[in-house]
Amino acid sequence: MRKHWENSKGKDFFWTQKPKAEQPKQWSSDANAEFYHSSAWRKCRASYIHNNPACEICYKKGYMVKADVVDHIQPIRLGGERLDPDNLQSLCHSCHNSKSAKERHDNR
Repeated sequence: MRKHWENSKGKDFFWTQKPKAEQPKQWSSDANAEFYHSSAWRKCRASYIHNNPACEICYKKGYMVKADVVDHIQPIRLGGERLDPDNLQSLCHSCHNSKSAKERHDNR
């Protein structure tokens, strides 16, 4: 399924939608969970995804896929800055899940 989107420069795009696995949201029980519910994070996330609506990993591969997640490039638990736009990237769920799985595997 494709969705039409027009960016702020007036260019037309068609989003490619990837199939989504139905899974309930699970918040980690660690100290970061409180941060992700904060108004500071919600405002930062909304602003970032508004300005960067495409999945950055898919875009580098030549696909225009709508981003669903704002991800910390360097995880907070590893010292990444929480609200620094230079430490953020817009990702689709598929790319975010792949990145998170790789991080979990690498940090064993």
